[in-house]
Amino acid sequence: MMAKAPPSRSANLDLLEMSFGEFYSQTLVADIGSRLRPREIRDAYLSWALSSGGSYLSYRALVSLMDKRGHHRIFNDGAQYLNVAFQHPGSSPSTEAAKLLLTAGAAIRERDALYKAQLSAIARKLGHLIDELAAIQQAIGGGQRG
Repeated sequence: MMAKAPPSRSANLDLLEMSFGEFYSQTLVADIGSRLRPREIRDAYLSWALSSGGSYLSYRALVSLMDKRGHHRIFNDGAQYLNVAFQHPGSSPSTEAAKLLLTAGAAIRERDALYKAQLSAIARKLGHLIDELAAIQQAIGGGQRG
């Protein structure tokens, strides 16, 4: 009998990211003005992951996934994540508004990154055109002298 090949690293990472999404939806909530320390989130995540019997993400991956969800770390009286809290029964209506704002913020950052990439491509094309124009001008200028 042939042994199964182990899942690829990217497949494992995808599964862990999905697992983090489950943790996030069960444990955290977007809440404008709230702050949590990274250690609090990390401890809650590790506890959740170990009780679920699964693997867990590295601290760096956790930071990246929190950032993707619009929760950026600030360093004021120690590191803190902005606009996130632990879920409590009967979350306030501002929770939904916070989720919408954070999602919109992430979409704007993605759009801005796309625009920057497009502008860089245009700048490269312009650079090539300027080089070609200079070569043509030199060829024309050089031909008039002769």
